[in-house]
Amino acid sequence: MGATDRRTKVLRASLDLIAENGVRGLRLEDVAERADVALSLIYYHFGNRIDLLRAVFRYANEQAASTDIFAASGRSGYDRLEAGMLGEMRGNSVRANAVVWNELTASAVFEPELRDEVTETTRSWVQGIEDTIRSGQADGSIRADVDPADEAEIVASVLDGLSTRWVSGSISAARARTLLKQAIRQHLAPR
Repeated sequence: MGATDRRTKVLRASLDLIAENGVRGLRLEDVAERADVALSLIYYHFGNRIDLLRAVFRYANEQAASTDIFAASGRSGYDRLEAGMLGEMRGNSVRANAVVWNELTASAVFEPELRDEVTETTRSWVQGIEDTIRSGQADGSIRADVDPADEAEIVASVLDGLSTRWVSGSISAARARTLLKQAIRQHLAPR
């Protein structure tokens, strides 16, 4: 097994453990056991717990359902945006990513070492939404009179709020998806 494979196993194990027990419950010893690697390998690849958490946040973002959909061709910008956003609240693997995203974002409140990573990853994700909105404006599927940067922040914020409620169990995925679809339509669908 190559170094990249072992690194990915550590990231996947960390993501799963955070999804199961939260950030505060993450112990590097447990990650090593779950990934079936030596603890020293984690220190070799990631340096320390904070750097591992940063890498897990990037990894969770790369696994996000919307990543491939934003880049897909052959569909309108509106359809890609809606599919990407709704895909963020579907299935157990997506749920695990949502839990990790919520956990690490909340942890940045108390662990300043995570703030830059959360800020940069969020900025990159919102940029993908903004680019998709611009694409929809260009193909006529999204209103031309909206500011793509503002609307991207709004859509991301609505998704973040609904996702938090979904993973906490206060609303169902179906209800969250319905509300998100309504918000996207109200803000972006041509009138």
